[in-house]
Amino acid sequence: MRHESPFPKPGNELLLFFNSAWTNGLLDKYPSNHYIIEALESNIADLGYLKQLINHNANSYYSPILPNGEIDYTSFSENFIINLSMKLSALNERFAGSKFDVFISDQLAATTKEGIFSIDQFLQALSEIEILAFFSRCNWNECLYENPIGKNGANPEATFVMYDGEKKINVNIEVKTPEFISPNNSERKILPAFLLTEEGKKYYQKECRKYNVDYMTPRITKLAEFLESATKKFNTYSEKEINILFINWTYTDITYGGFLEAWSILTNNVNGLLNHKDIATSLPFKTKITEETYNKISAVVIYTSSLDELMFNDFRHVWITHPGINHHFRMYILDDNPNVISRICAITGMHPDRISKPLLMPIEPIRINSEDDLKFSLLFEAMRHNIYGTILT
Repeated sequence: MRHESPFPKPGNELLLFFNSAWTNGLLDKYPSNHYIIEALESNIADLGYLKQLINHNANSYYSPILPNGEIDYTSFSENFIINLSMKLSALNERFAGSKFDVFISDQLAATTKEGIFSIDQFLQALSEIEILAFFSRCNWNECLYENPIGKNGANPEATFVMYDGEKKINVNIEVKTPEFISPNNSERKILPAFLLTEEGKKYYQKECRKYNVDYMTPRITKLAEFLESATKKFNTYSEKEINILFINWTYTDITYGGFLEAWSILTNNVNGLLNHKDIATSLPFKTKITEETYNKISAVVIYTSSLDELMFNDFRHVWITHPGINHHFRMYILDDNPNVISRICAITGMHPDRISKPLLMPIEPIRINSEDDLKFSLLFEAMRHNIYGTILT
């Protein structure tokens, strides 16, 4: 068992949390190729979704990206494991006496039933940590981990309790991260980020075949699943019950601005799932979007992580701006109560964004370096200008 072997970095006071977790057997289920074990042993040599994380990075002074574009994994490992240890130590204090030990021993272990390390499960757990750590900075009266408030005891990630005079206010947080097929960035793909008519699908598929480009079906089902899962974990929202769903849309095959895919599907001005309830609740999905969703989810935040955000496990990096996209998040508020809107803005530090036009997205940023690039660019522009003849209204 791992706890029977010596801790790899004894004497490092910044790693006291992991030292204690190692000694107490909380890391026993972690495979040897687990990122945390590799970081503790200074053996990280690769990162999943590297291109996405680098493309969203600010290339700050502390960045592990070298001038030649390579990653300084020694620097990354040291910063990553120290910051994660400190975040987990703070969360462990916040959620004292809760199920947080189980999160460390099981969920953060991120293994399949066969005991194989899953990078996707691990990144999902890290998303939860960075959001909860961000909220934990506030001066809450009480912090509850996996508070069973939903249907049949279903629970969001956490409930943060505050008082306004004698009025008790619960802020419930749920975090979702999609698990897609590992990206193959050599493929040319076009992705409509909105609901399509049958004729629209045929049009895009035909045009893509003509130019030897892969057509991707809009990934609406994943977002519908996220909305309905969150709905089951929340109570009806009110001034006393604020329910916020965070969706980390970093880990997809879109290498830049991936969160805009989810933002367009959810909020586009023609058939967005959040702002067109009549359309969304009538879709013939296996996972139904129900009327309850619009009464239980107060706000949805879509965001994209960067390499520095992963290294420091700090959600505040989504505010760092980049040309063409600005900040790497968008927020949509469903509750129309002005007091609730004001409170959501105050506790998140965000303001709701304008709804989107229907977006058509390339998997890779379009660069014209060859004849094939030029053909792809022309195809993309032609399809983009034909959007409004293909959408479901």
